[in-house]
Amino acid sequence: MINQEQIQGNWQQFKGHVKEHWAKLTDDDLLECEGDSDQIIGKLTERYGISKDKARAKWDKFLNRFDISGNEIKSVANNISDVVENITDRAFDIAKDYQKIAHDRPFTTLGVAALTGIVIGLLISKS
Repeated sequence: MINQEQIQGNWQQFKGHVKEHWAKLTDDDLLECEGDSDQIIGKLTERYGISKDKARAKWDKFLNRFDISGNEIKSVANNISDVVENITDRAFDIAKDYQKIAHDRPFTTLGVAALTGIVIGLLISKS
């Protein structure tokens, strides 16, 4: 795994990988962090709405993908793990969006839920 000094030494090259992996981090965020892991973890916590422990675990997992010179080491397991993690993160984002809609429009949400239940009930009763 790449360490803090190696991150900072290769920051110009490395930050492209960080930006690609975590699209919610802005160029200003990356400029401000200058490769400091603690600052990056703070930005991950802020931008993704996750706990500091979860952000640190994700950051450490991300760092495990790189060799001592900051070059990415690709593996099928890492790629699959990243896809699953991205899908999971996106699912949580969608759930948060729907929760906000349900909160902002409770009667519409109840109507849609009731209609869905009726349709499912009719489909089940016909089989």
